[in-house]
Amino acid sequence: MKETKTLNVEMRDKVGGRSAKRLVRNGYIPAVLYGKGITTKHIKIKRSDFNAAMSKFGLSAIYEIHMPGQEPALAIVKERQFGHLKDDVIHVDFQKISLTEEVKLDVPIRVVGRELVEAQRCVVVMQVDTLSIRCLPQDAPEYIEVDVTKVPRGKGITAGEIELPKGVSLDTDEEQIILSVIEPKESKAEEEGEEESVEEQLSSIQTEE
Repeated sequence: MKETKTLNVEMRDKVGGRSAKRLVRNGYIPAVLYGKGITTKHIKIKRSDFNAAMSKFGLSAIYEIHMPGQEPALAIVKERQFGHLKDDVIHVDFQKISLTEEVKLDVPIRVVGRELVEAQRCVVVMQVDTLSIRCLPQDAPEYIEVDVTKVPRGKGITAGEIELPKGVSLDTDEEQIILSVIEPKESKAEEEGEEESVEEQLSSIQTEE
């Protein structure tokens, strides 16, 4: 069984925009815990605790949510809301889970071999940063690896072409392009400063699919 990670939270006395902003200013992140068989819980978690958990364990981890005076609940991070800054989390949705039921997760994509590809004067262009999957909670991978050294130059790799771990299935369009490897064209046009743009090459890859 996949190891669970403990998160200590507190109950929220008030809900609403003003209360949420006050919590954020005081170093907390407002959150909710919902799921089958429970009443939605309005909770708050210290920003430092949440950031440390995300940095160490990631989005696909199983968390044991400890609430004062209540039974702990197994949960996953279902959704995060961000403020003006990309890393500025202002709200979190935790979904209560059962270890015997599949869940849908957005798992980060880890690119392998980027340096080797870029050393050949190619550019790796990411279309998405995560991949939507379905699996039992204990089978959830921390990330999905994509080896770009196996992607033909001037081509892309689709979601359906990515090798998934055992027990994991795809939960997105198989034809969705995940990333592309763009190779600058060596031609007379390039010498004259008329090199085909990355955007044009991406467009041609997408129209070929």
